[in-house]
Amino acid sequence: SLFKENGVKIFGHKDIKRSDTDLIEDKNYFNRSILSEKRRLAGEEEIFFQNTKIVNPDFPVENNQSFMLGWGVEAVVIYTYGHTLTNISVYVPKDKVLYCGDCIVSGYIPNLEAGNVGNWKVWIESLNLIAGLNLQYVIPGHGKAISGKEINIEIDKIRSILEEAIINGYPPTSE
Repeated sequence: SLFKENGVKIFGHKDIKRSDTDLIEDKNYFNRSILSEKRRLAGEEEIFFQNTKIVNPDFPVENNQSFMLGWGVEAVVIYTYGHTLTNISVYVPKDKVLYCGDCIVSGYIPNLEAGNVGNWKVWIESLNLIAGLNLQYVIPGHGKAISGKEINIEIDKIRSILEEAIINGYPPTSE
């Protein structure tokens, strides 16, 4: 919402249609993860969502839609379903860079809790698609930028976590 308030045009997956109810559900989900009952009852989840407002895209983007970044540099939108079914990546072929949202994360276990076996299978397809690109750099949704051989190592790690979750029928972080 900060971008919107400052006049920045928001581009996003064509199926993003979030509501205030979604934000309330996110806050409640986060609240349940707080270990201390006293902190939960104090509503400390509000701190993490302070000033958060739901903003949907002004301009929906389609899979394989290309656009110019400037200076003759083309970028391509790629639907890379993963953590959510509205995740997109932006691929810049000239620079061999992929900005991939939450399909790839580095440094921690990806969030599988919001999905199911069907979502996880589609996520693997997205990872396979990414692995087939000519990439030098990946800018993940969370964690550090990865490059070179690190890219396939991270993809393999996430694929392995997903495959285990598919076999078990639940995320590896379930208790």
